Amino acid sequence: MVQSSTDVWRRQGVSLDDLLQFKRLVHHCVQDGCLRPTELDKFSASDMQTGPTAYTVNEQLIKPVTSAAGNVSWALLKHPTGLIGDLFITHAWAEGLFDFVDKVSHSWPPGAVGAYICFLSNPQNLDIGDLLQVPSQSPFANALRQSSSLLVIPNHSYSVYTRIWCVYEAFLGYSWDKPIRVARRPPESYGFKVLRVPCTGLAVWGGTILILMSQTSFYGFSRDSQALLSTLELAFLGGAGACGSFVLLLYLLRNWRLAED
Repeated sequence: MVQSSTDVWRRQGVSLDDLLQFKRLVHHCVQDGCLRPTELDKFSASDMQTGPTAYTVNEQLIKPVTSAAGNVSWALLKHPTGLIGDLFITHAWAEGLFDFVDKVSHSWPPGAVGAYICFLSNPQNLDIGDLLQVPSQSPFANALRQSSSLLVIPNHSYSVYTRIWCVYEAFLGYSWDKPIRVARRPPESYGFKVLRVPCTGLAVWGGTILILMSQTSFYGFSRDSQALLSTLELAFLGGAGACGSFVLLLYLLRNWRLAED
């Protein structure tokens, strides 16, 4: 049975698990040096909140990998028989990949199977310019027509609506009565903040007490008093060290969670 072009583009979706896995892959490639900053994208390898742009990821990761697999899209590489993209995502390529995935995963609609994301759903090594001559019949329009909703991903670089395709996708989504939502980042965990504040305060307070206790002989305290104060000093030293270590652990856990998401 021959599939229509509309159905072909509808089945170029990636699942939420695929997207989270892709984020982890990009993170590992950044840490290993496989993804490098460019003149146009001077991302930092230590930045786990923004990451390299889709332009950089496409040129240095997606194109080489999909070229070796026969110039298919990343979506078909993951799902050779296709995955329905019932969520259409409109975005700008200048956003950081980590920020993009965080917003998509936090705003993923309940029940959605897969998402059409142009840099993952289109074959990046092929020239699809001929398919864009009639915008209403383009892969973007066909995928959006078959989707259930449209998700807009804002970024810190510029408005997505400075891009004509994003404007056109919004127009089509509105014309076809598609629910349109704007994605947002997940809020930072308040649990870490609640623990971090008192621990930091205790560490600072303990450090201040230690400094004062180190000057007891100068102020003429008796030997017994100095011995007691020395014991208290050790206790405060242990407490301050424990609090400081816990604050450091919270910071490391936060970065680990960002890398694993």
